[in-house]
Amino acid sequence: MEATKRLDATARPARCFCEVEAAALREVLRRRHLEGRSTVELLQAARNERERTLVALVALLDVEEETLRTLLAPRLRPGCDPVVCRRRVRAWLEEMLAAPAS
Repeated sequence: MEATKRLDATARPARCFCEVEAAALREVLRRRHLEGRSTVELLQAARNERERTLVALVALLDVEEETLRTLLAPRLRPGCDPVVCRRRVRAWLEEMLAAPAS
């Protein structure tokens, strides 16, 4: 919870996982987890708010559920559960990691 307090509104993702283009989110997942690029490196390379949002979402894959809900709560559509949406993204990552390198 302390980490959440330190984040200002500009550091929080502008959308939930389910509200961004899947292909773009998968690309950031690939760069972060398969290429091993750091979150800081990806944020520095981001050219616009859309790309920064994608990087921020990928960075939230490992935060606690309460923290995730707190960070995304002001931006959620009715009925959206960011924990469920994040599970889907984690499944994509598991598929990527299990796939043979090409």
